[in-house]
Amino acid sequence: MPLLKPEVFIGEAVVGGARTLLLDRGEGLLPVMNPGSAYEVQWLDEAAAGDCYEIDVLASTAGSLVLKTDLPAGLGAGRVAVRPVSTLREVVPPALLQSGSTASAADRVLFFENGAYRVHWLAAAKDGPHWVTDATLVDSGGRRLPHQEGFLVHLRHAPVVIPLAGQVPVSAPVLTVAPGTRLVGSGGLSAVNPKAVAGDRLRGWSGDATPGTSSFISYTYGATGWISDATGQPSGTPPLLNPFCAVFTVKEP
Repeated sequence: MPLLKPEVFIGEAVVGGARTLLLDRGEGLLPVMNPGSAYEVQWLDEAAAGDCYEIDVLASTAGSLVLKTDLPAGLGAGRVAVRPVSTLREVVPPALLQSGSTASAADRVLFFENGAYRVHWLAAAKDGPHWVTDATLVDSGGRRLPHQEGFLVHLRHAPVVIPLAGQVPVSAPVLTVAPGTRLVGSGGLSAVNPKAVAGDRLRGWSGDATPGTSSFISYTYGATGWISDATGQPSGTPPLLNPFCAVFTVKEP
C-alpha cells in the first residue's frame, strides 16, 4: 500500500540507541496513540528519507519511541512523522468482495510469511463478511500492512474496483533485495527497480501486466541490471515494479 495514513506527529528526533528515537516536543504523542493499534515512524530527512519502522507502542514513553527493528547505522538526527499502520480490512474492504461459507468459494488475500503463503479468506456471517484464516472464523481483518509489504488478491468471481485514499509519500523508501524470499511493494507512486547485487532474483505476477494470465515472470540481476530468465535479455524500461503491485525478491544465503 503506497498511500499513507495522516500523521499524528511530525517533529525532530535524535537516535538514542539501536531501537530508540528521542523526540523533541513529543509529550502529546502517546495520548493520541491507541495501544491496540499499530504505528510506524517515517524518516523524512537525509539518505533514509521514506524509510519506515514499526513502533513498540507499549514500550515507548512521552519523550522516546522504542522500535521493533534496528535503525540503520550512521543515522543521526532529523525530522520524522508518526502514522497509524493500515490494516487488511481498511485496504481490502470486506463489503466490496465476494464472501463464502468455505475458503474454496470465497475471495481471498495471500501474504507470504516465513517461507509460505498465509491465506485470509472472506467468510460470510450474519453481521457481515469478515476476513478469517481458519475454521475458527476469528476476524483477521486487523492484520497490519507495513508500508512496503506486498500481498496478492485472488478474486474468484468478478473484477472489483477498490477506491483507496491517503497521503502520497514525499520520498519513497529505497527498495533493497533483502536475504530470503519476500513479497514486497514499491512503497511509492513511481515504478521502481529493486536495488540488488549479482545473483539476486525477482519474480513478478504476469497478470499485473496482462490481465487473465496466471504465471510468474522471473529475472536475475547481472552485470547489466535485471535480466529476463526467459529471454536472457535486459529488462529495459520501464522499471519492473509498478505502484499498487507486488513482486517476490529472492536473495540466497
